[in-house]
Amino acid sequence: MENCTSYYGGGIACCFNSSPNIKGNTITECGEDDYGVGGGIYCAENSNPEINDNTIIGNGAHMGGGGIYCYAASPTIIENTISDNWTCGLSAGGGIYCVGGFAFISDNLIENNFSGLGTGIHCQYSNATIHGNIISQVEFSGYVGISCHESVLEISNNLIMGGQIESGPGIQCYNSSPLITNNIISGFVGFEEGGIYCCNNSNPNIINTVIVDNIFSQSGGGVRCSGSSSPAIINCILWGNTPNKPR
Repeated sequence: MENCTSYYGGGIACCFNSSPNIKGNTITECGEDDYGVGGGIYCAENSNPEINDNTIIGNGAHMGGGGIYCYAASPTIIENTISDNWTCGLSAGGGIYCVGGFAFISDNLIENNFSGLGTGIHCQYSNATIHGNIISQVEFSGYVGISCHESVLEISNNLIMGGQIESGPGIQCYNSSPLITNNIISGFVGFEEGGIYCCNNSNPNIINTVIVDNIFSQSGGGVRCSGSSSPAIINCILWGNTPNKPR
């Protein structure tokens, strides 16, 4: 599928109460510049698609979810390549956007997507398991590897890499308290957020996680907490992080 245009799901739209098996496809340069969501794939209310082994590259959506947008849906998203997708301005979820629902996101390569927030994955009012993914930003690609806003997440066994570009934190928690375990978070650069940024009453459990070589100009370095946030940091390695950019 190439050069497809639609407000909902430029490549594929899974409408209400649908559960397709979407496997082995190439979806590229699809989407809508003006007001669309889900440039590559859109999943609507109560849809439960299996999205497996697809290549989702170079798709765009103005309002969110350049690669995949899920609204009150429960997709299984595994073993896909999701790269170089985009959203406009401050819209979220360059790779994957989940609002509401229950998502299982595992063993994907999610790289070089662009958005204002959650360049790799953005979850809002969602329950999600994010496991075993490579989330990489080796070029300038927006802000935050994974962002969780008022969501319940398990973020485990992921490699989250910033590539020493101006990209903000690797994980941002906003009024969310996810379980963050067995991840590697490295190479993020920004102003004052840290490799993991906990804000607005976020109390995540950060366990067995390696947080290395993150650089922030004002504060943060490895982990930054603000707005009445109190994370538990247990058995982690924090190494080579700094709150000052090298001159």
